[in-house]
Amino acid sequence: RHLRLLLLLLVATPAAAQPAYVRSIQLARAASQREFIDPATSPLDRTELRAFTGLAFFPIDSTYRVEARFTPIHERRAVTLATSTGTPRPYLAYGTLAFMLGGKPQTLTVYRSEAVSSQPGYEDYLLVPFTDGTSGRESYGGGRYLDARIPTGSTVTLDFNLAYQPTCAYSHRYSCPIPPRANRLTVPVRAGARLTPQ
Repeated sequence: RHLRLLLLLLVATPAAAQPAYVRSIQLARAASQREFIDPATSPLDRTELRAFTGLAFFPIDSTYRVEARFTPIHERRAVTLATSTGTPRPYLAYGTLAFMLGGKPQTLTVYRSEAVSSQPGYEDYLLVPFTDGTSGRESYGGGRYLDARIPTGSTVTLDFNLAYQPTCAYSHRYSCPIPPRANRLTVPVRAGARLTPQ
């Protein structure tokens, strides 16, 4: 929970000097590694931890940090997202994000969970699930996520260097939302978390 708040703060921080930006991503990744290997915070059980070889990431690339135009969905509707276990999970389709990536226009729908937003510190939390050309090959086939906050203006910074794989990528004990077909990006996103290279 604290790690997600850290990632949200990093997204909100301008990438002024390149070395400082790279360092901020490195710190976020180190925090993720610590969370996974520490039995007190790891989503993995003891057996899974013994087999765990560490998180893997694509190289840091600042071109995957983009400004997206946020359009709220005024008549917000309840939707159900499929999950890795087949049990649908309720969400609220909250808005859309339009941006350029790889020279091509992209659009993602962002979602809000009432269960998550009722927790302290997550009142303005939004989930940005997506798949791309790396899904099922270089990254988890069930997609990856970005975290965002409800914007006060019309733009949201999306940093795919902070994209993470759901816990289902590391353990079958979890039920994770699968990004809808409409949230498939038309370019491969070689940034953020990835499968451990074979």
